[in-house]
Amino acid sequence: MVQSVKKQHDAKASTTASPQEVQLSTEMIRTDALHTLGENALALMHELRGPLQAIRAHIQLLERKTTGHGSELSHHFLPLYHSIDLVYNLVVQFLHLTHFADTHLVVLDIAECVREMLPLLRSMSVIRLTELQEEIAPALPACMGDAQQLKRLLFNLFANALDSCAEVEKARVCICLKQEDHEIALSVLDNGCGIAADKLETIWLPFFTSKATGTGLGLPACKKIAALHGGSLTVISRLGEGSCFTLRLPIQK
Repeated sequence: MVQSVKKQHDAKASTTASPQEVQLSTEMIRTDALHTLGENALALMHELRGPLQAIRAHIQLLERKTTGHGSELSHHFLPLYHSIDLVYNLVVQFLHLTHFADTHLVVLDIAECVREMLPLLRSMSVIRLTELQEEIAPALPACMGDAQQLKRLLFNLFANALDSCAEVEKARVCICLKQEDHEIALSVLDNGCGIAADKLETIWLPFFTSKATGTGLGLPACKKIAALHGGSLTVISRLGEGSCFTLRLPIQK
């Protein structure tokens, strides 16, 4: 199934883009949503950070007083910590989505960036019982990029791919890096559940998610990173067959 989606990806690379009016309208909606988030992100962080830290501190004090005394409350502490950390991580992702001022573009070897991520991605795939395939073309030209931001993008796309393969018996994710004309193309392909055709545009909007525990902030952040690099992030998907997310970056001349 990965191969099926990959063929679609290769075919789409040579087709014309969507009508300009539709693309402009979609970008305006996305930009407006991100602008609104940006106006409130710092205030939200300051409002939530203090109470969360206070709640966690008081729970820790309560745990110390009850642990070792046979209290029936002891088994409640781990879920409490977990819930607090989920909220805190949501705030952090929220800020990451709206704050990219520390992005520094330099000439880099994106193949090296991908290789540096592979040990972590392999560990993630083993834990999720998913086969990881790697296809990195040799002697790729350099491009302009921020290594940390690109690694974050790859991590998000890979984590999404693993999630989409959760119900697949023989799950596979392929990371493909190659040159396409005057661009470097980094693709993450999976044979997971796929995305419905009517959802292919809305997945880029903040807070849209089909996951029970998702935040809906990962893909918008990835889209923003691609734009800051002068590139693009697209998706090809078939429901029940899998998806292919592709980052394209201009080659450094």
